[in-house]
Amino acid sequence: MRQGAAAGARDWRVGDLVLGVYEVTGALGEGGMGLVHRMRHLGWGTDLAVKSPRPELFRDEADRERFVREAETWVGLELHPHLCGCH
Repeated sequence: MRQGAAAGARDWRVGDLVLGVYEVTGALGEGGMGLVHRMRHLGWGTDLAVKSPRPELFRDEADRERFVREAETWVGLELHPHLCGCH
């Protein structure tokens, strides 16, 4: 396993270990503001989707605030059988 924490999310590859806890198991796609990777949390034994911001979209403070608002909105959604939880 390659240690992927120091590299940017664009450099993550299947098998990389991120922050010593998450193993990259695949790429799920690219959204308007970020890249989404499928990860395995080694401590919890569960699969997760990890979204990381696309650096080219963060030219100023307004861009960062928009990403934070999106994350806060997702975290604030109620539990629902057709939504995944966000942590």
